[in-house]
Amino acid sequence: EDYQVVGSYNNQRVSSIDAERSVNCFEYIDPLGKKPRTLINTSGLIDTELNFGTTGGFRDQFVFKDAEYSIVGSDIYRRASDDTISKLNSTPLATVTGYAAIDANNFQVIFVDGVNGYIYDTTANVFTQITDSAFPATPIDVCSLDGFFVVAVGGTNNFQLSSFNQGLVWGPAENQFTTNNGVLPNQL
Repeated sequence: EDYQVVGSYNNQRVSSIDAERSVNCFEYIDPLGKKPRTLINTSGLIDTELNFGTTGGFRDQFVFKDAEYSIVGSDIYRRASDDTISKLNSTPLATVTGYAAIDANNFQVIFVDGVNGYIYDTTANVFTQITDSAFPATPIDVCSLDGFFVVAVGGTNNFQLSSFNQGLVWGPAENQFTTNNGVLPNQL
């Protein structure tokens, strides 16, 4: 027997009966799929409660220290703990839709949109596009690892590390890695 385990919101008043709920997820139904129902995460569809001054869906959100960072359409916003909102980028991102990612090291927040990368220095309060020629041409995702930023290079099995605690500096060649079908070289 096949049981449906994917569902939307089902938070009951008595938690011992059922306290399940979907937070920032929506149910997607594909009648032709092997499993016709799945949950897809989203940080929101349109900024209706807070006025970001723009239209479009939230592409990513990230909380770091005392603020929440959001990519909405082609703009990047910082919402402080007192709910004041400031736009970080003065020119629009290269993309308006599609996957975008945010992460942080000790004092920098990095944003990638598949075409470019950007750094917000939380200490100096400065937003800068990454222009280092060693930065990946198609940065499709990012994470932070012990003070380094790790960027996945789109269309390849490669990823690259930034310099330690410095998202504006990329390279040298020993900071570029290739996986072999998802296996790192030291695991072969």
